[in-house]
Amino acid sequence: MLLSGCSKPVENKPVDNEVVTEEQPEQTEDENKEERFYTNYNATVEFSPDTNSIKGIEKITYKNTTSKKQHEIYMNIYANSFNEDSPILPYANAISQELSHSINEYANFNISSLTVGGKEVSYSVSGSSLCIQLPETLEVNGETEIAVQFESSIPNMSYAGLGKNENIFWTGNIIPVMAVYDNYGWNKSVVYPLWDTNYNDIGNYTISIKTPEEYTVLGTGNELVNSSDGVKTTVVEGKFIRDFAFAIGKNLKTKSIQKDENSTKINVYYYSDDTPMVDLILENVSNMVDYYGKICGTYPYSHIDIVETSLYRPDNAQFSGMAFVDESFFSADADINSFVLDFDLGYQWFSGIVETDVKKEPWIREGLSEFLNARFLYGEDGIDAYMEVEYANLKGLIEGEKHQALSTPPTKYTTEESFETVQRKKSAMMMYALYNKIGAEKFDEFLKTYVSEYSFKTATSNEFFRTAEDVYGKSLYSFFNDWVNGNKLPKVHFDTAIDEVPDTVEEENQTTTDDIVVE
Repeated sequence: MLLSGCSKPVENKPVDNEVVTEEQPEQTEDENKEERFYTNYNATVEFSPDTNSIKGIEKITYKNTTSKKQHEIYMNIYANSFNEDSPILPYANAISQELSHSINEYANFNISSLTVGGKEVSYSVSGSSLCIQLPETLEVNGETEIAVQFESSIPNMSYAGLGKNENIFWTGNIIPVMAVYDNYGWNKSVVYPLWDTNYNDIGNYTISIKTPEEYTVLGTGNELVNSSDGVKTTVVEGKFIRDFAFAIGKNLKTKSIQKDENSTKINVYYYSDDTPMVDLILENVSNMVDYYGKICGTYPYSHIDIVETSLYRPDNAQFSGMAFVDESFFSADADINSFVLDFDLGYQWFSGIVETDVKKEPWIREGLSEFLNARFLYGEDGIDAYMEVEYANLKGLIEGEKHQALSTPPTKYTTEESFETVQRKKSAMMMYALYNKIGAEKFDEFLKTYVSEYSFKTATSNEFFRTAEDVYGKSLYSFFNDWVNGNKLPKVHFDTAIDEVPDTVEEENQTTTDDIVVE
C-alpha cells in the first residue's frame, strides 16, 4: 500500500560538508539506561521448512522520545533489501554467485497488514526503509502501538546475515524494527553492498518462534522451550538488545564453557564433525570475552551463542549475544589464530553496546575490533612487532587508494578491498598509534570510560575524540586530525613509551578536538 504524505525515503549519506563539533545538537538521552524508554517488540513467528519461510505478527510499543511532534515514522525492514526488485542489494555483484547456492535466489519479504493505534494506515516502502503515515499526530512522549503482519522467505544463500543450508537457517534483523531518530532526524535505512550498515536503537524483545518439534531455535536472548502436538514454541526474551537475530537448525550438537557463575557462558552450536577446533573456539572466545571485559567493561549479557553456518568466505556476523560463524573454522585443519583475528568480538562492545552510525563512521567499530583482536592474540610483548609488519603491508595497500582519509564518506569506495584497507586497517593502525602515544594504561582507561559513558547509546566520532582527550589530559587535536582527515598514512613509532612532549604548536596551546572538522 502506497501512502500519499510520506516524505520520499532518501539515502542518508555520510555528511560531505564540513561539520564542526559545536554545531551538533546536544544529546538528550538520560544517563541511566533503566530510566530511559526502550521500544518493546513482541512477535509470534511461524517457521515453515517446506517453503523456507517465516510468517510473523509483531506488536511494537513505541514512544515518541524525539523532541518533535511526529506525523510520520520510519521503520527498518532489512529483509526487504534481499527482494529481487530492491534498488540496492546488500552485497556486491562480484560475489553474488559465491553467495547463492541457487542462482538468482532472493528473499520475498511482504507486509500484509499494518496498523497504528488499532487503525489501518498507509505506508510506502523504499528498499529497506518503511515510512508510516500516522493516523494522528504523535505528541512528544506520546505512546502508540504498531502492529505489523509480515512474511519472508529465507533464500538458499550464504550471506552473513541471512541464509540457509541443509542443516540450518539463519537470520539477522529479519524482524521489522523502528528506525533511529538522532541528531540528523530519521535515519531512513539504506543498505550498501560493501559493509554492514545496520543501524538500530536498543530495544526489548519477546519473540515466540514456532517450528516443527525436531528443530532447535537460538536467539539473541534467553530461550524458554515447550512442545505440544508436534509443534515446538521457543520464546526468546532479550533485554537491551541492539540487533535481534535467530537461527533454526536440526541435529545440532552443542558444547559450552563457563569459568564461574559470574562469567559469560560461551555456547557453540554446530553440525560439522567433532574436531579439536570446537574446543579451541570455546576456549579462545571465553578468553577474548574476559579480555574485552577487562579493558572495555563487563559484558552485559549472560551468554554468547556461536552458531555454525555456511558463509561465502571465512567470516562471521555479530549480533547482541550471538555470532554466525562460517563452517570453515570448524574443520580439523583450521587455524585458531586466523579465527581469533577474524572473529569480530569488538562489534559486541563497539556496535552492540555502544553504537556508532556505521553508514557515516564505520572506522570506529572496524578499527577497534581489528586492533584489540590483534592485541589479545599477540599480547603486550608481541603487539609492536605484529603492528610493524602490518604497517609495512598497509603502506603497500594504501598507496594507490584515492580516498585515504578515515573521514571519507564510505559510499566513495567502489570495492570491498578499498573499504577494508582504509576504514578497517588504517583505523586499526590509528588505534595502535593512540595506544602507543598515551600508553596501555591510559588507553584501557579511555576504552572503559568511552563504553561506560555511551553504553546503550549512540556515540559520534567527536565524542570518541573528546573521551580520549579527557583521559589523556591534554590535546589530541593534531593526532586525530592527521589520522582522520589526512589523505595519507601518518608515521608510526613502534614502541610503547608514553609521549610526554607536545608534538605540535597546537598541542602546546591545548587546541582541543572540539576544533576538529570532520569532513
